[in-house]
Amino acid sequence: GLAAMLAAIEGARRRVHLETYILRADATGRRFLDALARRAHAGVEVRVLYDGFGSLGLDESALERLRGAGGDVVVFNPIARLWPRFAPRRRDHRKILVVDGAVAFTGGLNIGDEYADGLAGGARGDVWRDAHVRVEGPCVRDLEAVFLESWFRADGPALSWHTLLE
Repeated sequence: GLAAMLAAIEGARRRVHLETYILRADATGRRFLDALARRAHAGVEVRVLYDGFGSLGLDESALERLRGAGGDVVVFNPIARLWPRFAPRRRDHRKILVVDGAVAFTGGLNIGDEYADGLAGGARGDVWRDAHVRVEGPCVRDLEAVFLESWFRADGPALSWHTLLE
């Protein structure tokens, strides 16, 4: 789950690619952003991509430390002021974390407190829990390619392809 993802980020040596639909500035989100900022400060390439609608209400100041440490943060399809808020647009519901091109996580976990424990007391008193899977091997390259597709579609800053071959 989220703890395993944080541990992988904290062990990163070369690069971290995180793509998520929901990014919150709550306690869980700040743990992730702090870990990412520490790795970026240590010279790790850090790229974060989050969806503009899914992360609506994100306090942008929470991203300052990561950006200040050299991390790249990009919003996928930001909500334009003049664009009707609920007008159909392409959204990014992917949830992918790739660390050093060697380990990846994917599944249903977004980055927010409600994904740490699941929501209790919903409309019917439901309790839910999302999960991620951790994978290694050749499929990690495929998940990184999916991340990069979204990164470039969102006009993320260019990157050196040779670093992805290490």
